Amino acid sequence: IDVVLLDINMPEVNGYAVLAAVREDPRLAHIPVLIISGGGDQDDLVRCIEMGAVDYLPKPFNQAVLRARIGACLAQKRQRDHERQLLHASTQPAAPTLAAPLSVWQPPPAQAEDPRAAVPHDPMPARLGRIILGRPLGSGGMGDVYLGHHELLDLFVAVKLMRPELTALSNARERVLREARLAVRLAHRNIVRLLEVGETDSGVYLAFEYMSGGTLADLLNRQPGRRLPIASAVRIAADVAAALGAAAELGIIHRDIKPANLLLTPEGEVRVADFGLARQVLASPDPKATVDTSVVGTPLYMAPEQLILGSRLDTRTDLYALGGVLYEMVVGHPPFGKAAPGAPTIAGGFGGSTPDVFHHVANTEPVPPSRFRPEVTPELDAVCLRLLAKKPDERFPTPEALLAALAAMVPPAP
Repeated sequence: IDVVLLDINMPEVNGYAVLAAVREDPRLAHIPVLIISGGGDQDDLVRCIEMGAVDYLPKPFNQAVLRARIGACLAQKRQRDHERQLLHASTQPAAPTLAAPLSVWQPPPAQAEDPRAAVPHDPMPARLGRIILGRPLGSGGMGDVYLGHHELLDLFVAVKLMRPELTALSNARERVLREARLAVRLAHRNIVRLLEVGETDSGVYLAFEYMSGGTLADLLNRQPGRRLPIASAVRIAADVAAALGAAAELGIIHRDIKPANLLLTPEGEVRVADFGLARQVLASPDPKATVDTSVVGTPLYMAPEQLILGSRLDTRTDLYALGGVLYEMVVGHPPFGKAAPGAPTIAGGFGGSTPDVFHHVANTEPVPPSRFRPEVTPELDAVCLRLLAKKPDERFPTPEALLAALAAMVPPAP
């Protein structure tokens, strides 16, 4: 069995019981389950994802979309099966292929995981409700992120806490709450789950599931030349595309896809995080788009239309950013960023100040990845360059279309 397609609304059969049985059977634990349902209820979606389904399609659905989703599930399963074989294979040197050795997915060096043993940083409170706060994990423009332990759930969480100096600003509070409202609607295997929202004297806080595998940026920084095996890069891109597809179905665009916002489980699965800059598509002459009234995002991954105030953005803007991430995973640097030390370069390399990056994003065609890495196939070159097209109409129209292209590039397991 390669994939299970399950209708949870079958007559005289409890689809949830079937899903639970599949997930609990150790012989089937690695088989992806794709749910279809005529109910289309948000609670159904959340319940199925929490029970271990990899994706969910409400009826009626487009057959092309279904084929693309199944193709993506099969591609990811083939790659993971192959990595499992590599893990248990003999110590003979691996032949040079597109397959990714499992060592790529090793988590960062172990750190003390019990936040109760960490010293809180003043003026951070020692706890927020039922969450005991520990060591810092990172920071951003709106707040800091800490490792925490949720006492009731007995679960480690990543807690995003608004900066104290921003608590008096109503727009800052609303931005954090907007992220929460969007995140809670995004129930998908490749999107970080929001577990709790609260507000104290210290401000609004969001508690997300904790991903101990670090970020894609961390993973790239541990690799020689900041490159991944090509099959691993394709697989990660497929995971992100699946997440973007789920967001697009709800009319949500992320606007800040980048390696630092892509988290990894210890097994190497990807979770898209940080919807702080996300927007829900507004009603407009083009129902797919929302008007961008401010320039936001990370310059190295911003699409040309993000540089122009008043531009209409849609999911193709996120696909451009994913193209930048895929390019970086394959080449070692973003399309218009400087190469890492030791990475191959070409004459007339890019990089420099933010205005320089913006100039290249708007006016310069990216160099095909194969110029830096000869083993890149023409098909992967074409996917990267199509994602990075200056005009949205020249990119993949949907994440599902990208998934279909990526699925065709994953080599079958030997």
